[in-house]
Amino acid sequence: MEDHKLRYLQSFIPRTALSLEDLVGVARTWEERARFCYTEDVRLSSNEFVKMLIVDASFLVELLLRSQFDVYRGMLDRIYGKQKMIVDVNHDVMLLENQLPYFVVEGMFGLLHVDYHRELPPLTRIIHNHFKKFWMSIPSFSRSISDSKICHFVDLLRSIHLPLVLSFPGGSMRMMDSVQSAKEIQNAGVKLQPADNNTCALDISFANGVLTIPKIKINDITESLYRNIILFEQCHRLDVYFIHYMRFLSCFIRSPMDAELFIDHFGFQGKQKGFYNEISRVKERAIYTFSISLICA
Repeated sequence: MEDHKLRYLQSFIPRTALSLEDLVGVARTWEERARFCYTEDVRLSSNEFVKMLIVDASFLVELLLRSQFDVYRGMLDRIYGKQKMIVDVNHDVMLLENQLPYFVVEGMFGLLHVDYHRELPPLTRIIHNHFKKFWMSIPSFSRSISDSKICHFVDLLRSIHLPLVLSFPGGSMRMMDSVQSAKEIQNAGVKLQPADNNTCALDISFANGVLTIPKIKINDITESLYRNIILFEQCHRLDVYFIHYMRFLSCFIRSPMDAELFIDHFGFQGKQKGFYNEISRVKERAIYTFSISLICA
């Protein structure tokens, strides 16, 4: 992967009006703030740390540019030239331990020559377009997200998945466990209905006997994203919306029969057994974090 990053750096530099030495000088101004973004001390020398910022940030910006415009890829692009490669790269980009401070990526993006910015949308929009195009079905970009409040890519994708109107879920573990399964709710007369395709995943509603839940796609890729969002909420967030969402789903989907109902009525994409297994996989993590949030409240 390091070779790919260096090739992308070589392609990125001519897109700016700067030399490599100039980039080093700019990155040094980011070093102190960037180090504070990590929960643990980064045991790299100043030169090593600055090199990491330059190589990783330029790689991400170049990756996004080539995603936005095919013409930037060239005939021999070794990442976009292979479907498995771009999937693997996107997977690595979304691992919480691989996150780069967003302000560094934003700063590197801002170094592009003005001619590029004339035809480029905002960075947040480019990131959204990239993952929607290559990796997964994600909600439309309906929220107003301040760049200054974004920690990294996982944080941004988490924000995109949140509904426009937010309210912190209350209740207790006992109340959550008392929620009936999907089959039980249907047998009680509740109508199950999918939401519009563009609705974000957490925008769940119940009114007049109708439970409305947005469609989501459950597979290895989205499971990885949700797992990293949950890890992020565990470590850095007080508003654990996604953890509550996964806990909510795990209460409804208690058996393969419940999973089949979700696939049939809500349009969830995934095989019955796989869907149930993927929900179960994140269940223990969500329960653990829910318990900790109650203890600390």
